[in-house]
Amino acid sequence: MTYLTMLVFIANINGNEDMPFPIPFITEASCEQALRATTDLYDVFSQDWDETLVGCVKTDVATGYTIRPKARPWSN
Repeated sequence: MTYLTMLVFIANINGNEDMPFPIPFITEASCEQALRATTDLYDVFSQDWDETLVGCVKTDVATGYTIRPKARPWSN
């Protein structure tokens, strides 16, 4: 099973609530690579909104995996 890793920007907009902006990645390494490339975007977020956070979060959502019941023998 593969679990998604989300690159999440969280901004506190108008002091009301945290607004998450998630971007899914298949591996933690690709999320980390994207995180390192988002420095300029983070700077734009933090100029407009206070308390801006960004990071990679591994989820418990499996990709490419479905739970199916066991096949029963065919009978006529």
